[in-house]
Amino acid sequence: SQYARELKGSPAELENILAQHHEQMDGTGFPRKLTQQHLSPLTCLFILAHEILTFFLENGEAAEWDYWIKMATAKYEVGTFKNILKHLAIPE
Repeated sequence: SQYARELKGSPAELENILAQHHEQMDGTGFPRKLTQQHLSPLTCLFILAHEILTFFLENGEAAEWDYWIKMATAKYEVGTFKNILKHLAIPE
């Protein structure tokens, strides 16, 4: 995150995202063990985007969007994470 701070023209939120992207919503992450209510909304979006990418890269053609949404909704059931997932879900 210090590198982002030194980059000219980088968005102010980039430093937060880089400092918080290893945090977990339940406070088990690092470096500060922040819970979801202390994570910035863009950090929450970044964490979910990383999980989407990882899921689809690991599962290839067998990956299903609906399955990922159900799995993520069960894991990220509160706060900003829940709000983001609500917008990502495809209506039935």
